[in-house]
Amino acid sequence: MRILIPLILLSVYSCQLFYQAGVVIWFHANRAYVASVLCENKAKPELKCKGNCQLNKMAKNEDEKGDSTLPSSAQKWVEISPCELVSSEIDFQSFTLFRNYASVNPETYHFRPDYGIFHPPIA
Repeated sequence: MRILIPLILLSVYSCQLFYQAGVVIWFHANRAYVASVLCENKAKPELKCKGNCQLNKMAKNEDEKGDSTLPSSAQKWVEISPCELVSSEIDFQSFTLFRNYASVNPETYHFRPDYGIFHPPIA
Protein backbone atom coordinates (compact mmCIF):
# COMPACT_ATOMS: atom_id res chain seq x y z
CA MET A 1 0.00 0.00 0.00
CA ARG A 2 2.88 2.35 0.78
CA ILE A 3 4.31 1.75 -2.69
CA LEU A 4 0.99 1.77 -4.54
CA ILE A 5 -0.06 5.34 -3.70
CA PRO A 6 3.22 6.99 -4.83
CA LEU A 7 3.17 4.95 -8.04
CA ILE A 8 -0.39 6.06 -8.80
CA LEU A 9 0.46 9.69 -8.09
CA LEU A 10 3.61 9.46 -10.19
CA SER A 11 1.74 7.95 -13.13
CA VAL A 12 -1.00 10.60 -12.97
CA TYR A 13 1.59 13.36 -12.81
CA SER A 14 3.53 11.80 -15.69
CA CYS A 15 0.38 11.59 -17.84
CA GLN A 16 -0.30 15.24 -17.22
CA LEU A 17 3.29 16.19 -17.89
CA PHE A 18 3.72 14.22 -21.11
CA TYR A 19 0.30 14.89 -22.65
CA GLN A 20 1.61 17.46 -25.13
CA ALA A 21 4.47 15.13 -26.02
CA GLY A 22 1.83 12.52 -26.86
CA VAL A 23 0.09 15.00 -29.17
CA VAL A 24 3.37 15.68 -30.99
CA ILE A 25 4.12 11.94 -31.29
CA TRP A 26 0.61 11.34 -32.68
CA PHE A 27 1.16 14.16 -35.18
CA HIS A 28 4.45 12.72 -36.43
CA ALA A 29 3.02 9.20 -36.62
CA ASN A 30 0.04 10.39 -38.69
CA ARG A 31 1.75 13.21 -40.58
CA ALA A 32 0.61 12.03 -44.03
CA TYR A 33 -3.03 11.87 -42.90
CA VAL A 34 -2.83 15.27 -41.21
CA ALA A 35 -1.18 16.88 -44.26
CA SER A 36 -3.68 15.41 -46.74
CA VAL A 37 -6.94 15.64 -44.78
CA LEU A 38 -6.71 18.02 -41.80
CA CYS A 39 -4.30 20.66 -43.12
CA GLU A 40 -5.85 24.10 -43.60
CA ASN A 41 -3.26 25.11 -46.22
CA LYS A 42 -3.77 22.25 -48.70
CA ALA A 43 -4.60 24.76 -51.44
CA LYS A 44 -1.33 26.66 -50.84
CA PRO A 45 1.56 24.24 -51.47
CA GLU A 46 4.07 27.12 -51.57
CA LEU A 47 3.75 27.43 -47.78
CA LYS A 48 5.14 23.88 -47.32
CA CYS A 49 3.05 23.52 -44.18
CA LYS A 50 2.75 19.71 -44.24
CA GLY A 51 0.26 19.79 -41.38
CA ASN A 52 2.20 22.05 -39.00
CA CYS A 53 -0.74 24.45 -38.98
CA GLN A 54 -2.89 21.67 -37.53
CA LEU A 55 -0.27 20.87 -34.89
CA ASN A 56 -0.10 24.53 -33.86
CA LYS A 57 -3.90 24.65 -33.73
CA MET A 58 -4.04 21.53 -31.55
CA ALA A 59 -1.38 22.89 -29.19
CA LYS A 60 -3.24 26.20 -28.90
CA ASN A 61 -6.52 24.38 -28.17
CA GLU A 62 -4.84 22.30 -25.45
CA ASP A 63 -3.36 25.41 -23.84
CA GLU A 64 -6.72 27.18 -23.88
CA LYS A 65 -8.49 24.09 -22.55
CA GLY A 66 -5.94 23.83 -19.74
CA ASP A 67 -6.40 27.49 -18.85
CA SER A 68 -10.20 27.27 -18.92
CA THR A 69 -10.23 24.41 -16.41
CA LEU A 70 -8.48 26.58 -13.83
CA PRO A 71 -10.75 28.58 -11.56
CA SER A 72 -10.75 32.31 -12.21
CA SER A 73 -8.99 32.97 -8.91
CA ALA A 74 -6.06 30.79 -9.98
CA GLN A 75 -5.75 32.55 -13.34
CA LYS A 76 -5.13 35.92 -11.71
CA TRP A 77 -2.06 36.66 -9.65
CA VAL A 78 -3.12 37.52 -6.15
CA GLU A 79 -0.55 38.80 -3.73
CA ILE A 80 -1.27 37.94 -0.14
CA SER A 81 0.80 39.31 2.68
CA PRO A 82 1.49 36.90 5.54
CA CYS A 83 1.12 39.75 8.01
CA GLU A 84 -0.22 43.25 7.89
CA LEU A 85 1.49 46.31 9.24
CA VAL A 86 -0.59 47.94 11.91
CA SER A 87 1.11 51.28 11.55
CA SER A 88 3.33 52.50 8.78
CA GLU A 89 4.74 55.33 10.88
CA ILE A 90 8.08 54.74 12.54
CA ASP A 91 9.42 57.04 15.23
CA PHE A 92 13.17 57.10 14.61
CA GLN A 93 13.90 59.38 17.55
CA SER A 94 12.89 56.74 20.05
CA PHE A 95 15.55 54.33 18.76
CA THR A 96 18.96 54.30 20.36
CA LEU A 97 22.03 52.78 18.80
CA PHE A 98 23.56 51.34 21.94
CA ARG A 99 21.64 49.78 24.76
CA ASN A 100 22.92 48.11 27.86
CA TYR A 101 21.57 44.61 27.84
CA ALA A 102 22.21 42.54 30.92
CA SER A 103 22.63 39.24 29.12
CA VAL A 104 24.70 37.66 31.89
CA ASN A 105 24.09 37.79 35.58
CA PRO A 106 27.60 38.33 37.03
CA GLU A 107 26.60 36.89 40.39
CA THR A 108 25.86 33.44 38.99
CA TYR A 109 28.33 33.27 36.12
CA HIS A 110 32.01 32.47 36.71
CA PHE A 111 34.30 34.13 34.23
CA ARG A 112 37.12 31.70 34.83
CA PRO A 113 36.70 28.13 33.63
CA ASP A 114 36.85 25.37 36.19
CA TYR A 115 39.95 23.40 35.20
CA GLY A 116 39.24 20.70 37.75
CA ILE A 117 36.99 18.83 35.37
CA PHE A 118 39.40 19.06 32.40
CA HIS A 119 42.06 16.38 32.89
CA PRO A 120 43.37 13.42 30.90
CA PRO A 121 41.61 10.11 31.38
CA ILE A 122 42.87 8.01 34.26
CA ALA A 123 44.03 4.57 33.17
